[in-house]
Amino acid sequence: MTTQEASGRTGQWESALLPWLWLLLTGLFSVIVGLLVVFVPAATLATVGMFFGLFLLVNGVLAIVGSLVRTRWDGVSRVLTALAGLLSIALGLMSLRNELQSVLLLATWIGIAWLTTGVARIATGVESRRSGGGWLIFGGAVLSIAGIIVLVSPFSSIVALTLTTGWLLVIGGIVEMVESFFFRQK
Repeated sequence: MTTQEASGRTGQWESALLPWLWLLLTGLFSVIVGLLVVFVPAATLATVGMFFGLFLLVNGVLAIVGSLVRTRWDGVSRVLTALAGLLSIALGLMSLRNELQSVLLLATWIGIAWLTTGVARIATGVESRRSGGGWLIFGGAVLSIAGIIVLVSPFSSIVALTLTTGWLLVIGGIVEMVESFFFRQK
């Protein structure tokens, strides 16, 4: 058997095995992570809070570095970027010191992001002269309401989001595992 024949057979084996096995393993991983999220939500939130704090720290450092090296920016943009970086570092340090603060900060961030994105979509829908503007307005309204709910009740909202995410991971993982067996039979 030549090397080319051997590599051809290996390639056929890999192309037949890997797609269904990949689906099976990712589905299994999704189910495991989803069950952990659902049955140990406090630990999940603490872990997410820690990563969020680390994200804020790194984001802050990168913003400050960016404000120093971006010579094309005007002075105001550079100063505001540096201030945003300092704020991000401060919030990151606060988040890493206290898990409760990090979860509250994350929920607040999500609420503000949803609210501002929703308002922007409503404005875009109102200005849109094309079809679909109504859907933008509707989606923006739903997103804005969700943002307000998260801002008014951040802890309950973040727990509900966590549990919803956990169950979606479990359901999605089961679907992927079932799909993997159908994929294997082809």
